[in-house]
Amino acid sequence: SGYAEPGRVLAIIGSSGAGKSTLLNMLTWRNKSKLCLTGDILANGVSMGPDISKISAYVQQDDLFMGQLTVKEHLMFAVSGIYSMISGGEMKRLSLASELLTNPSIMFFDEPTSGLDSYLAKMVVDSMKTVAKQGCTVICTIHQPSSEVFEIFDDLMILSMGRVVYHGEAAAAMQHYTDNGFPCPTNYNPADHYIMKISMVLGQEEESNYQNKLLCAFFLIFNKYLYAFYHHMTTVFKAKFAGMTRRYNTGYFTQLHACLVRAAKITIRNKSLKYKVIESLFMGILFGLTFLRTYGDPYSHTEVGDVNGCIFLVLLMMSAGAAFSVLHSFPSELQVFRRDHTNRMYSSWIYFISKNITEFPVYLIYPLFMCTLVYFLAGFYPSAENFIYFYLTVALVVGTGVSFGYMLSCTTRNPQTALIVTPAILMPMFLFSGIFLRSGNVPDFLGWLRYLSWFYYGFEILTRNQWIGVDSIVCPQSNMTFNKVMCLTDGRSVMAAYDVNPNDMYTNLGGLFALLIGFRIIAFMALSYRVSDK
Repeated sequence: SGYAEPGRVLAIIGSSGAGKSTLLNMLTWRNKSKLCLTGDILANGVSMGPDISKISAYVQQDDLFMGQLTVKEHLMFAVSGIYSMISGGEMKRLSLASELLTNPSIMFFDEPTSGLDSYLAKMVVDSMKTVAKQGCTVICTIHQPSSEVFEIFDDLMILSMGRVVYHGEAAAAMQHYTDNGFPCPTNYNPADHYIMKISMVLGQEEESNYQNKLLCAFFLIFNKYLYAFYHHMTTVFKAKFAGMTRRYNTGYFTQLHACLVRAAKITIRNKSLKYKVIESLFMGILFGLTFLRTYGDPYSHTEVGDVNGCIFLVLLMMSAGAAFSVLHSFPSELQVFRRDHTNRMYSSWIYFISKNITEFPVYLIYPLFMCTLVYFLAGFYPSAENFIYFYLTVALVVGTGVSFGYMLSCTTRNPQTALIVTPAILMPMFLFSGIFLRSGNVPDFLGWLRYLSWFYYGFEILTRNQWIGVDSIVCPQSNMTFNKVMCLTDGRSVMAAYDVNPNDMYTNLGGLFALLIGFRIIAFMALSYRVSDK
């Protein structure tokens, strides 16, 4: 059991593994899927549970921000519903400012001084003290505070192996240790002394365990301060907390507008955007020159494989590149999303829709450069209509690759796992695309896999688009047997050779759309599950 008062700063200290972060997770109702929770979280005598987030704010140890937003823009987003150049202390204070905008009654800090020097650490804790003086209850975990920082704390909780060694006024902790035979040496940092006496010393485990039990037992017997405060708790604010029924701090339209504006700024300022354009231009020139042929010239029998190979490579480069781009960038955004969602800033579907809307133009324009260069340099079928179909199909395949990236990012625990499983999933998609192995030659028990391959649908559509209007193909004249048996004389014979049914155009388009939407639905469901209360 423990408590924290308004207008005061409670520091929770202890050695590594003492249970500081676990306690904070329980108090804030976060990351609790593997925790067994018992007891109640009371605010002014009212049991809160997950509703604690309605009256509190949580400043995490890791400062999670969108790198493409300025400090002002980040704060403006927090109000409505380029920090890369600021220091660690300024970043920590930005986290504090962001959470203060909701005017919380309680603020939790997870090791706010981690990674900061003594000067910046004191500045951050001074800011926390200023917040407490405004009537806010401030609770923080902290690791090895300096003497100056320790003097700022009003109350102290010392943990050891999940048990409370001391809880009360910070200034009274010295007497608690002295009464148990562990006086603090002169000119010694009290926080270091408290932690040293409860740490397990290698080779002296029995003595260390005895000290822990002694301090814990003494605290439970003589801690009148805790129980005196507990029995004076009131419920004067019950009506206030009972009336807090809104799930989010703002309405859905406000959330959508704020998320759209933020997502648009992030997308536009993302440095990888220009690299995507450069990559598209470079690969378009490379593929175009590699498969170079005069635009509008008749096709020869020997060029059929080259053209189809080029079509598949365009699909592969554009789609797989888009998928890996998402796998590298999306997981870092998910961390920010989880924090904001837990703080009730916006819903998961608002975030997902805004991201899809703002990134749609990017992945629509991204393949245009490569498609234009390849189509005309490689001498594909000379028709403006066919070119438009070619580009739109590639854009659709790219969109499906992006959906695949979203799905893997949301369904795997971390980016490393996603990057490991991606090649294993993509390989069957390549194998059953129709370029390496005719659909009719695939064993029946594996044939269904091609319907999960967006490369299969894209290749069938583009093969039909390329060859449906080709009435004749030039065959070699030196070998008549070769002509009769092996030569593909027109576009339809090419489609037949690759098992492409020209009547399946809309079926293949439907398959592409189904995968594009299906992957995103799975991604959204996984995203919602990850932030749901479990």
